[in-house]
Amino acid sequence: MPTVTYDAQSFLVDAKRLWLTGCVLEYARVPRDEWAERLHAASLCGFNAVLTSVPWMFHEPRQGQHHFEAQHDVRHFLELAQRTGLYVVLKLGPFVGGSFDAGGIPTWLHRRDDVDLRAASGPFLEACSKHFSAIADQVKDLQATAPGAGNPLLAVQVETNWTCGDDAAAVSYLGELARYVREAGFNVPALNANNLWQGLEGEIDTWVGNKQMLATLRQLSVVVPDKPKIISSFDVSDHAAWGGAPIAPPHPLAVQRRLGEILAGGGQFFVDPLSQGVPMGPARGREPGGAFAGDDPREVLFPTSSPGGASPLDEAGAPAEAFGPVRRMAMFSSQFSRIFAARNAEHHPTCLDPDVEAVGKDNRFFVVDTQGQHGRAAFVFAEPPKPGEKAPTKPRAASLLLPRGEPLHVSLGTQAVAWVLFDYHLAGRTVLTYSSLNALAALDTIFVCFGAPGAEGEVAINGSPLRVTVPSGKDPLVVRHEGAVIVVCSETTADTCYVAADAVYVGIAGLTHEGDLLPLPGAKHAWKITKGSVTGEPAEKVAMQAKLPAKSTPKALPLEPWKVAAAEDYSGGSSPRYAAIEGPAELTDLGTPYGYGWYRIEMKSSSAKKLKLSMPHLADRAQFFLDGESVGVYGRGPGAEAGPLVVPLKKGTRVLTALVDNMGRPSGGADIDEAKGLFGHLFETTAVKPGKPKIEIADPVDLLGWRSPLWRLRPGDGTGPERLTWAFMHRKKSPIILRIGHLPHRVLLLVNGEPVDILEQGTSPTLVFTSEQLKKGNNAFQFALIDETADDARSLKELVPLVSFEEGSTNATEKSAWAFAKWEPPAPTAFTDPSKSMLTSTASCPTWWRSRFELPVEAASVPVFLDASGLTKGEIFINGRHVCRYFVAERAGASAPPVGPQTRYLLPRPWLEPGSVNEVMVFDEHGGNPSKASVTADATRRVLGRPLA
Repeated sequence: MPTVTYDAQSFLVDAKRLWLTGCVLEYARVPRDEWAERLHAASLCGFNAVLTSVPWMFHEPRQGQHHFEAQHDVRHFLELAQRTGLYVVLKLGPFVGGSFDAGGIPTWLHRRDDVDLRAASGPFLEACSKHFSAIADQVKDLQATAPGAGNPLLAVQVETNWTCGDDAAAVSYLGELARYVREAGFNVPALNANNLWQGLEGEIDTWVGNKQMLATLRQLSVVVPDKPKIISSFDVSDHAAWGGAPIAPPHPLAVQRRLGEILAGGGQFFVDPLSQGVPMGPARGREPGGAFAGDDPREVLFPTSSPGGASPLDEAGAPAEAFGPVRRMAMFSSQFSRIFAARNAEHHPTCLDPDVEAVGKDNRFFVVDTQGQHGRAAFVFAEPPKPGEKAPTKPRAASLLLPRGEPLHVSLGTQAVAWVLFDYHLAGRTVLTYSSLNALAALDTIFVCFGAPGAEGEVAINGSPLRVTVPSGKDPLVVRHEGAVIVVCSETTADTCYVAADAVYVGIAGLTHEGDLLPLPGAKHAWKITKGSVTGEPAEKVAMQAKLPAKSTPKALPLEPWKVAAAEDYSGGSSPRYAAIEGPAELTDLGTPYGYGWYRIEMKSSSAKKLKLSMPHLADRAQFFLDGESVGVYGRGPGAEAGPLVVPLKKGTRVLTALVDNMGRPSGGADIDEAKGLFGHLFETTAVKPGKPKIEIADPVDLLGWRSPLWRLRPGDGTGPERLTWAFMHRKKSPIILRIGHLPHRVLLLVNGEPVDILEQGTSPTLVFTSEQLKKGNNAFQFALIDETADDARSLKELVPLVSFEEGSTNATEKSAWAFAKWEPPAPTAFTDPSKSMLTSTASCPTWWRSRFELPVEAASVPVFLDASGLTKGEIFINGRHVCRYFVAERAGASAPPVGPQTRYLLPRPWLEPGSVNEVMVFDEHGGNPSKASVTADATRRVLGRPLA
């Protein structure tokens, strides 16, 4: 039977060392027909492993109904990885994070009163056990420990970011999950990703983060000295939000530098993500807490459909700005993995801290070396560019002192890190004594290196030095020296270098699955350096069979005239799809766990009056209509008002409808099971004036003694003794509504001396307390700080202007008739030709729009985008498949405030039909105007590894 073991240096597969250079590739965010392509792209980027999640929400959307077919065929994904030569680490969950709604936990578990999520709750653990068994039935014979050679499943990860310091709770929960994993049939090594908060004996503790990498790796070496050091998520994404300012991603050269720190510290890494992927409908969650608020006075909460960042590939799979820098480091790590896999795990030389934030900006160089049985590597670090900065225009250089005292000059070029190899055995009797140029790849006696154009470099083979000048043009310098073939590239040319089974190619855009060359724009030839070539010319020119124009431009695809289907029967409440419900209810309970839902409230009145209604039980946002006329958007995010909702009643019945939008549950934190929709009544409210709050002193609350698990808390952690206290009399049966503005600190809320909830920093919660939760008489609401770094008294006083109280004096909808209708696309026959006014006026009714375009066969291999200009907010469909949300304006009309930063949206290639007519359909909350919308085939972005059409 094959074996998978590990020690302090690396994994060992059948006793052969394996060094992981990986990326995160979520199969759930890539259309199935592109899995092979994206896995191949991962290999072309220099990675030898991928980490992917198994989102429970997709595989068991309804209790007991498991799905592992089509888009959810995780077995097929692993089989494709095996064919590509990639190892796989499988994140089993149950919680996987990763920007999935509720971290991937299905909504049917959220709504069960007997379930505590991510805890030793019997019903939850039972469901986890069945989920793990269902996954194992699909893939356990693909484990690297299963009979047969080359099986891809190397390890599994159980849970994610379980950051509670309660050891007893961890053993009860994580220990049971580990038992279920083994009982299900998984016998490969298990990882955790809890950043040392919790771990079980026999697990490999990994780290999630992207800062202070060298220091982190060295600390891991001390804490877990007998296990490999793995950064399981080196996050290079950013979390742009609708309505927020564009976020400058980390500079690609800074990303490359931090990867160098990981290697210098003896760490293996997974770049997260390889590609941003597509949202796959409404299943994307939002970041926990107030991660998007920043300095914006509005509360900006909801992530864009395509997050930005410094991933090597964009959402379509085309090389992004970070492609070159990340790929160079990944190729070095995987091509010269013998150095790192067999490094001396106890060798941690004293060095200057390479973290610029820690040592200041003085442009010093920092040298860190690593050594082992198969050679040495020295990393030279310089100050990296900041987000949004340009790369340095003047190449930087440093001088190393070799063991015998002679200097070795090293050019960093524009990079913020360079690396020098020593004593690396290439093949036969050929040894790379050293190279002052950055090592990129090796194939037999072929050695590929790169540096800044025009820089002087030195490569020594078997002790014999060779001085070279890095070429400034597109062609590499190829020299035979001491039995080796040395290929010297510039930084740019290095990004066009690919290694095949028997040759090295320079000057191409990649290789297909079959090994065919993919041309660069304008290139007529490439260079081929053949494995084992020892006579004749070491390199030959290879003519490009297919040619691309030197410059390409996006091509607009003409759209047919738009057809329209207004949702007036829904907004007016007359649709027969409405079904009576007993009263307000949560969207999941109504069979609509994701996306929109329509509520109808029939309000009767014996006289004319005007109501000012508060909506404390509204999650996210809703557009309200009174007898079919829009009366505003309420809730959170751009364009939404906080309230009150003004409803003028007349004698008789008026129909109030609401299009409620579930914008996603947090993908982490304490509130992943938050309710969605309009799940409570509407109230007329009166302000409660409790008077000036006081600072009172009380015993600190032992937080984990009160409730467990709680995140980012350890045993003994408690509140400060100071409590900001409001006290007032309340004798009625009406509820009290507590509203809190943007919280600057993490606090514990107590009511009448009893802890109620932890309120996270950056959130703006609204809480409702019924008469059963309050005393009939004096009531005290208190806030106690959890943030240990804060000055308690001063920080508590910052909360005073943020807190307000209201009394729900009248339940305005208690006696109303409630109904609900699912949100769904209309039948094709419902679409008609719009009037001219519909394409020019500022409509307020939610509307479906449909058009068609023909995708030329020659455009089948390039990304296709929809520009949503002229529309407002809604959903995009292509050929009947749900693509994603869009949000470009707060309302319809030329004067509508725009909502950025994303305006165009990828239409996944496998859902398109080249050479045929394709249907694009959008649902727009405010009617919008699609006459300015366009579809474009962007030939400037060539998908990595995809053949030309």
